[in-house]
Amino acid sequence: MRRGTMKSELIKSVGYDQKTNTMELEYRDGKVFLYFGVPFSTFKALVRADSSTIKSAGASWVALRSQYKYKQIS
Repeated sequence: MRRGTMKSELIKSVGYDQKTNTMELEYRDGKVFLYFGVPFSTFKALVRADSSTIKSAGASWVALRSQYKYKQIS
């Protein structure tokens, strides 16, 4: 999956597959996770968050694990 870089202290890059509603996140610590069943609107809202909204955006990124099934791939 192709990922774009993020201006975030938490997230290094993010990608999205619209056919499967799967989002791929690479965290700054090098770990990569797939999140399944993520609506495109949720993906776009999270991507729009930048460093100026890092506190609320960071909470949103962390909340993904409680809202969607996920799998660590590296």
